[in-house]
Amino acid sequence: MRLQVFGDPQTLDRLRVEWDSLASRSGVPYCSPVWMLSWWRQVADPTAQPRFIAGFDNADRLVGLAPFFAQRNGAGLWTYRILGAPTSPRTEPLADLEYQEEFVSQVADKLATLRPFPALVRLEGIVAGSVWARGLRAGWPSAQRPVLERVRSMEAPTVTITGTYDEWFAARTRNFRQQMRRTQRQLADRGAVVERARSSDDIRRAIAELRRLHEGRWQGRGGSSVMTSSVERMLQDIANSSDGTGRHELRLWTVRVDDRIISSQLFLSLGGEVAYWLGGFDDEWGPFRPSIITILKAIEEAFYNGDRRVDLGGGSQPYKMRFADGEDVLEWWALVPPGPTAGPARATLAAAKARVALVDKLPPDVKRLLKRVVRR
Repeated sequence: MRLQVFGDPQTLDRLRVEWDSLASRSGVPYCSPVWMLSWWRQVADPTAQPRFIAGFDNADRLVGLAPFFAQRNGAGLWTYRILGAPTSPRTEPLADLEYQEEFVSQVADKLATLRPFPALVRLEGIVAGSVWARGLRAGWPSAQRPVLERVRSMEAPTVTITGTYDEWFAARTRNFRQQMRRTQRQLADRGAVVERARSSDDIRRAIAELRRLHEGRWQGRGGSSVMTSSVERMLQDIANSSDGTGRHELRLWTVRVDDRIISSQLFLSLGGEVAYWLGGFDDEWGPFRPSIITILKAIEEAFYNGDRRVDLGGGSQPYKMRFADGEDVLEWWALVPPGPTAGPARATLAAAKARVALVDKLPPDVKRLLKRVVRR
């Protein structure tokens, strides 16, 4: 396998189609070029430096891609992360299965030679059992192995798409089926229309409403750092993009009453995987569960489209578990390579973990106050 390191995302333009095909074969929507490169253009810190490691087989075909970027953290240490973190989970290096072991080992070897030297390597929201965290540690080219720590983990409920939608719905509990039918009738009686945004204008509006509704939901809880103005620009950039592959889709489902959108939920699809990223709804309509109904419609569409799975995103909230028939575990890992930066890097990591543990123990009201103070 031949490796090449790219220090400028623009040079990857010639690989977009191959990259998209690799992400499609892997079934990871957040690893597509349209998602990751839009994130780089609109969200990434201007001081970040791209360090993309690409692997090619003997026929010069792209078979692996580790799209890292390097950035100084608050302690002045260079941290390597994958494009898209922390805006979305499941952002990880890609490799065709037959080349995966070789690519992981060669990426570890290459990372050790890159400059600036990675004091920390982070893998965020990767599926438990992924070869990447332990593979990078095992492949690091030094007598002393890097320190590897699992920072946190989170469940991600999933829906397997097999058979027909009617069969799947009939297999849900009687209480679930009754609630969904009743809620759909109640919304319809009040003039609500559940629909997917199709035109460019409708998609742009649905994205803007998603931000408004999401921020409104979180305003009383200290705010949300997910749907920022830069992330909104990123989504609009994706909606406006035309990369010529046609595989990656933004699926925006809304609930509209007259000309007012009261719920907007965003899904991404690639390679048969449909991923639920974020949603928001008007609290006044909360009793009518508009977000639940839009998720149900997205699942119904996945059946009709012949998709293979719906990923409901990180967090095992009760409303997700009512849909789910499976579950992944997402993990956040930190790798500390040996060398002069190892001590400060481990101290930084320990302090961050201690802060997370402390915040987890705080009462909800105190957490909300701290969020407001941090954002001033």
